[in-house]
Amino acid sequence: MNKDSTTTTRRTKRAPFSQSREAARMRACHGQRLAGIVASATGKRVALEDFQPGREHPIPLDWPTEIAHSPGLVLPYIARDVAHALLEDMQASLGRIDGVIGFHGNRFLGLADLQDISPTSLLEAAEASEDSVLFYLDDPRGVLLVDCYSCPPAHPFSVAVRGEALIQRLQHCFE
Repeated sequence: MNKDSTTTTRRTKRAPFSQSREAARMRACHGQRLAGIVASATGKRVALEDFQPGREHPIPLDWPTEIAHSPGLVLPYIARDVAHALLEDMQASLGRIDGVIGFHGNRFLGLADLQDISPTSLLEAAEASEDSVLFYLDDPRGVLLVDCYSCPPAHPFSVAVRGEALIQRLQHCFE
């Protein structure tokens, strides 16, 4: 075996340990703040311990790099007032929602169960974290994504819906 393949083999064996240490470090650095943002936005008692890092996402997701190209219902790059009005319309259709919350791409935090929250609270959480908040609804089954990036400042929000049953219930909100 040559030196390059031995080095590659060692790196491959150590990668899971390295990833696990990095996830623990990220959770320790950012987890409390993100859990606090969710608690503040939803008005629910949510602590870091409520987020389960190893929990599988209820619906497998593969979001494209460009949210405008995402399947499902998408309203990309909108102002806060437009996003808020859209989420209020969703709340009028769904009422308060139950499910699982997390942040896209932040597997170190994991997912937490939440009941009886307002869809507009997802906007608050996305804005405070400047991140993509995912909420997996139990009924109708589907996922809401509320995304916030401070650049461009005029239109920092995007809202997306996936899941056939949820799309059918919310189609009129996007028309």
